Amino acid sequence: MRADEKRISIIIPVYNVEQYLRQCLDSLCGELVDADCEMILVDDGSSDHSGSLCDAYAGNYETITVVHQRHAGAAAARNTGLGAARGDYILFIDADDYVEPLFVETLLHAVQTNDCDMAVCDYAMTFRSREIRAVLGLTDEVNDVQEMENEFFYLRYFARNPVVWNKIYRRNMICDAGIRFEIPHGEDLLFHLRLLPHVRRIATVSQTLYHYVQRKSSAAHSLQKVNAQNVTIIETYLKGAHQNDGTMAFYAFSSIYTGFLSSAYCAGRKIGYFAGQISA
Repeated sequence: MRADEKRISIIIPVYNVEQYLRQCLDSLCGELVDADCEMILVDDGSSDHSGSLCDAYAGNYETITVVHQRHAGAAAARNTGLGAARGDYILFIDADDYVEPLFVETLLHAVQTNDCDMAVCDYAMTFRSREIRAVLGLTDEVNDVQEMENEFFYLRYFARNPVVWNKIYRRNMICDAGIRFEIPHGEDLLFHLRLLPHVRRIATVSQTLYHYVQRKSSAAHSLQKVNAQNVTIIETYLKGAHQNDGTMAFYAFSSIYTGFLSSAYCAGRKIGYFAGQISA
């Protein structure tokens, strides 16, 4: 392995999260002692102290690189990180979440040992006063995509879990296919729809290794916004899809509603709120 090559690149878009960023970075820094692991922090034009905090961590860890850019959204920040990444494998982390101590090592072991293109672990929904663990109920297993129909594979691995932050990806799979994040909202879901034809084998890990921190301010703001998000994803997907991929678009459409209704923004709301949003 050349000096400019890495086994793992951890990409973290950062935007106005100084209150949460330390916990996120501290949860990962224990695994940065491996010289073959790099962390790329993309400061997406933060107006708080997030950018300077990134620089401080980079000063303490030579494996951390910081990129400062004008605010363009999480999708653009992840694309910036992909452009800078040197690792054989890619992980995406959200800056207001945090991980368990062996998050990186466990996912890397799963994807390498089983000769997979990607691996996924279970996660916890972490609220201020409680936590729901093993949200997905995953088991330790390996599956070949060729043995499943695309629709079944999508329903099993992506429909309930279209996010990128609890997964590890083989970088060549992404780069060789020219896949990037295309839209500002729902970008994870569209990313996986594009990636699906290129996934050969996937490993699942039963351990809860990622903490998805629930904040109302980070969730969708209304069902109207979710409707618009669905339309954008479907229209963008179908522009590059085959004519018989309408079923996949329907699954994408339903996935966002499932995720939204399970989010912190909806927790505890009365049914009348949703009736009002739907009729608005």
